[in-house]
Amino acid sequence: MHRFLKFIWDKFSDNFGNSIFHPQYLIKKNSFKAVIEAQKRAHGKLLDIGCGRMPYRSLIEPKVAKYIGLDHPKTSRFYVNSRIKPDIFADARKIPVKNKSFDTILLLEVLEHIPYPINVLKEVGRIIKPNGVVIISTPFMYPLHDIEYDYLRYTKKMLKLMLKKSGFKIISIKENGNFFEFMCISIIVYLLYRAKDIDNFFKYFLIVLVMPLSIFLNIVSLPFSSVNVRNNRFPLNYTVVARLE
Repeated sequence: MHRFLKFIWDKFSDNFGNSIFHPQYLIKKNSFKAVIEAQKRAHGKLLDIGCGRMPYRSLIEPKVAKYIGLDHPKTSRFYVNSRIKPDIFADARKIPVKNKSFDTILLLEVLEHIPYPINVLKEVGRIIKPNGVVIISTPFMYPLHDIEYDYLRYTKKMLKLMLKKSGFKIISIKENGNFFEFMCISIIVYLLYRAKDIDNFFKYFLIVLVMPLSIFLNIVSLPFSSVNVRNNRFPLNYTVVARLE
């Protein structure tokens, strides 16, 4: 039953993930800005670290010479019956490729799941070519998810510091989202998790009830989504583009 529901959820996310019908629309909309950056800047040989099911591959692959997906070995069990599998299973702290192998590297919603991110960024610095581009998306004001592997949140200042220490120069770093969007997504995720924590079939009924509310909150948030807040202290996530110096 759990496997079937995950399949349904994955299909739903693939088709409606960037629409107001998805409960995580607000974070997905802002995370997608890194994909837009990748479409503009990706070139040559690309490595997608923490690629998952590679939902954005079809959007980025036409822009590059070669697209390679990498995920952690512990995730391999999720791909047993899947036709979509990463090209490499490896720990991002020790990637089995030669120095200066890639022109572009993606870290989309990955850094928060890494306990020692500086080690990963230094490894990225090893395998990327001179003037190679790394594109990062990572949440800030967003509830815990995949709790067993959710380690960190980063400020803009910390992202700059880590990248500088790893040999990268910041091209751009953007704050996405605002306080109102943060409130809306927090309510939605809170209700979904509370429903999910119920240990009987009734939870599926409650999850279905939450869906219309999530659509309503997504719609209500739309007028506020384009508001640029000075000194934004409640960004949902960051989009970072950096180049190896």
